[in-house]
Amino acid sequence: LKEKYNLEIFKKKMNHKKYLISLMNSKVSVGCFGWGEICYREFEATKMGTAFVYPNIDYIETWPNIFIDGITYKSYKMDFSNLHESIEYMVENNSVRSEMVYNAQYILNKIYTLEGFSYLTRFLNNLK
Repeated sequence: LKEKYNLEIFKKKMNHKKYLISLMNSKVSVGCFGWGEICYREFEATKMGTAFVYPNIDYIETWPNIFIDGITYKSYKMDFSNLHESIEYMVENNSVRSEMVYNAQYILNKIYTLEGFSYLTRFLNNLK
């Protein structure tokens, strides 16, 4: 990956505003697990209009679910064996990338609707 992409950006610290601007100007954000499977970075990418590549997490139920492989993001295998191919696919396919961003933003924006409020209310009521 180092040979093909400008990875110098990872060597510098940047404040959050610069990070978001950099993210907004990127075609793809590549994520991996940190302290767990779900991280706010993919939500930031979605909000900034950037497609993301992330390990497949079909086994997790989350809300809002912006992790629908092939619909809202492009997954790669946990052993990284197809990471390069997944990145290349997203970089080279503008229409697919745009559609995935649109789909993820649509799902994410639904949290601000009556449907999102109803989901949250039902969820919290079930915690009793």
